[in-house]
Amino acid sequence: MHKLSKIRKSIKLHNYLKNLSLGSAAIGALSLSVLAPTQAGAQQLEEIIITAERRETVLQETPVAVSTFNSDELVRQGSTNLADVAAFTPNFQVNTRPGGGFAQGGLTIRGIGVDAGADASVGLYVDDVYYPSGSGNIIGSFDIERVEILRGPQGTNFGRNTIGGAVQYITKKPSFDSVNGEISASLGNLDRRDLMGAINIPLGETVAVRVSAGSQNLGGFIKDRLNNIDKGANKQRFARAQLRWEATDALTVDLKIDSLKTDINGRGTSIISYSSDAQFPQLAGQTHTPNMISLNNYEFVGTNAPDYSEIDFDTAQVNLTYDVNDSMTIRSITAYTETDVVQANDWDWTPLDILRVGDFSNTETWSQEFRLEGEAMNDSLTYTAGVYYFDSEDAGSSYFALGPVAPGWDTRFPGAINSVESQAIYGQLNYAFTDRVEGTVGVRYTDEEKNIAGVLPPTLDRSPATFTDTSPMVGVNFYVSDEIMTYAKASKGFRSGGLAFANSTGASNRYAPEEAWTYEFGARMEFMDRRLRVNPTVFFTDWEDIQFNELTPTPLGVSALTNNAGTASMQGLELELMFSVTENLLLTASGSYLDAEYDEVNNTVVGSIPNPVATGGFFGGPSLSVPNLCDGNDPAVVATPPGFTSQAVLDQYTCGLGTPISDLQRAPEFTYALGLIHDMPMSGGASLVSNINYTYTDNMRSAVTNLDYIDLPSYGLLGGRIQYNSPDGSWNAAIFGRNLLDEHYLIGGFDFQTTTGVLTNTPGRPREYGLTVGYNF
Repeated sequence: MHKLSKIRKSIKLHNYLKNLSLGSAAIGALSLSVLAPTQAGAQQLEEIIITAERRETVLQETPVAVSTFNSDELVRQGSTNLADVAAFTPNFQVNTRPGGGFAQGGLTIRGIGVDAGADASVGLYVDDVYYPSGSGNIIGSFDIERVEILRGPQGTNFGRNTIGGAVQYITKKPSFDSVNGEISASLGNLDRRDLMGAINIPLGETVAVRVSAGSQNLGGFIKDRLNNIDKGANKQRFARAQLRWEATDALTVDLKIDSLKTDINGRGTSIISYSSDAQFPQLAGQTHTPNMISLNNYEFVGTNAPDYSEIDFDTAQVNLTYDVNDSMTIRSITAYTETDVVQANDWDWTPLDILRVGDFSNTETWSQEFRLEGEAMNDSLTYTAGVYYFDSEDAGSSYFALGPVAPGWDTRFPGAINSVESQAIYGQLNYAFTDRVEGTVGVRYTDEEKNIAGVLPPTLDRSPATFTDTSPMVGVNFYVSDEIMTYAKASKGFRSGGLAFANSTGASNRYAPEEAWTYEFGARMEFMDRRLRVNPTVFFTDWEDIQFNELTPTPLGVSALTNNAGTASMQGLELELMFSVTENLLLTASGSYLDAEYDEVNNTVVGSIPNPVATGGFFGGPSLSVPNLCDGNDPAVVATPPGFTSQAVLDQYTCGLGTPISDLQRAPEFTYALGLIHDMPMSGGASLVSNINYTYTDNMRSAVTNLDYIDLPSYGLLGGRIQYNSPDGSWNAAIFGRNLLDEHYLIGGFDFQTTTGVLTNTPGRPREYGLTVGYNF
């Protein structure tokens, strides 16, 4: 029997057990007892079913670098949102971005994921629908079946371009067995308040609905003394309604309405220092000047301008699944999404009227995907083919206020209307030449057009920007045995270019697409009668025409516009491990090594920041030129920043003093995570499940440019959870803790001393602990 046929039989059995509605724990137990009888005193690892290739496959038989976490695992490891999941995923980073805090998370996989360009480097999908906005992308784990993080280009299987990787959220779906549901509540320090619930209701033998809702409140932890509030609070509220209708034996209709609201009361950022009086003449001689420096790690003097983010994301979705026969399925995925963002920032981070900005945007998207999947030639061939259409329009406005020198500059600028129309066709074939050897080929063709409209300068080039690309993938899989699969593949990723426009200044630029070739070698191995699972992956990536934000001179001072910087290369190793030590003890581990740096930089990319008279010298003297990116060949010092004299400060503006600053941002060299899970049976059928985990992240740069990056030191975090499950499984109670050693660590920060005048740090959350109570019915 072909290996592919064995895999499908395993999946069909898993789905049969799942449809019996026995619950995830029972499914796992039955899968183990039926598919792989356990040894005395030991427990075999459960097979994991994933959809990394947009169809159900067994994890150990899938030639993709993917990490997956089901709902139980998310709870055990204390993951409340995507940033927490990243700590347990090799080469996946979620950090803050300039000005946005966690309102706009910077998602990075294997070093790919800079803060520029209109399209995401890492695609985020919820139930196969692309999340179109970077705002509010650190979403929670509400009523989630599992989360999958795919590393490397994924264009031959996904609708939108995914040059760096993809994150998939798969929600829990309606079932037909009975009325059932769950509710949980959490209380903790730092104003932790969570309440979540879901109910499943069958409406006959062919129709079922599932409704879920909840609120998650993570309180603030950075004291703003001026306003007497704790900034960094993050509140997410969600509501979701799903309906599943099995219209016929062949046709299934899934409807979903989803709403997610995120409110952040201010960036969890503290000021470390501000530039000298020569840089900031408004502060000279004022008695409160020394208080600009942070009072401690979690307290600063405060801001006088509004500083908050409000993000609303709504989705309406219709999925149709039609089984043509036992070997062919057609899927249709139709979705409408709308994202509204209101964001205000006090960019000088002081109690003075110096610089404040605000953004208001509305993004509407329509997407349609048709996908054909199946198998042929006596199960030797599997295939996936699809067409994808994406239409997006983003409209907004902004304000830019400089004062008190020029209070009249508190002006709201009408925003440009940016639209994207993308069409793509993709496909992937997998053929089993023998029982041990399989080959895979895939290709994706993309055609995109981007337009800009609205109130724009008359000199602006308004002609459409069009981009086309063909991205291939080829691979081979070799089954050494039934327990060991190895693979090698090469794939190309693509991210289109676009039009960059600054509302406040009228500056504009056109930038080119990015391309990345990734070469990947991996193994999926199980030993010791399938008690030990070891999944290593080695990769090499060449990244070209990297998009980044370049500082560009304008009549009002400076604007950040997207440009193309050069090339970079990344290589590394990823390892994931699970070991069933005993019947009741499970060890998990993951780790990564990453070598990511620029190979070549366009040395003409230099920002020249003038000194408008109206700002009173706010932007730093007559002129300041600094290389935004370096490859070690730039002049030792391009210009001396006014007000700075120390060599340590000057080193920020050079790449020619013997230590080139050319590593990629959010690309730590080493990361690892360790977890230990113990399930202790108790009398009457109750159980006590204990989990302890430790995660480590090496030091890394906070930003791509030398103008404003800071070093984020390495750190390690200890977390744990102890949960009591009642004998009948109807209720549970748990105590949990995160960052139990109260480590002070940084997840972001920026050196804006040459522009807005301050150096900031964004710390991670301090020690958190609390109690969770859950009830199932």
